[in-house]
Amino acid sequence: MAARHRGANILQKKTRSTARRQARLIRKHLMTLEPQAWETIATRENEVANQLLLAASIQHSRLLGDFLRIVYAQRQRGLEEALAPNSWQDFLID
Repeated sequence: MAARHRGANILQKKTRSTARRQARLIRKHLMTLEPQAWETIATRENEVANQLLLAASIQHSRLLGDFLRIVYAQRQRGLEEALAPNSWQDFLID
């Protein structure tokens, strides 16, 4: 399968080094999941795949998990429809 995409800019990054870094990050996220989840990501509808990819990201990054648990959950409890553009930056500062 990798040979099929060789040379294609499927990650839509400007440089090869950026694409490599992004690909390594994606791989690290996916490695937190069981192989059965990989099959689900590849074959199911986007909503299911996106939920699994979010779970993998949270497993890989405790910081992201904390952000969602603290900031996003607080916004949801307040029935806010969206996060403020500076939510991530404010979280990091706090």
